[in-house]
Amino acid sequence: MKKSFWIFLILNLSFAVGQTISGTVTDENGNGLAGANVTVEGTNMGAAANSSGSYSISWCCSGNLYSFSFIHRL
Repeated sequence: MKKSFWIFLILNLSFAVGQTISGTVTDENGNGLAGANVTVEGTNMGAAANSSGSYSISWCCSGNLYSFSFIHRL
């Protein structure tokens, strides 16, 4: 069974270069998505969300695109 998730993102963005970006990845019900992947496109920087869906990426650059992915296994 394929289940679709809407990923809601709460970001605390810093617009200076070399800062930290952090947030929480949640499903449509507000539950944290443990293991969701967050990557900075065009770089090798990224993080996996912890058990509550929280993540943090240090030394990222402002103005970049961020990619979020989550694979649900039954």
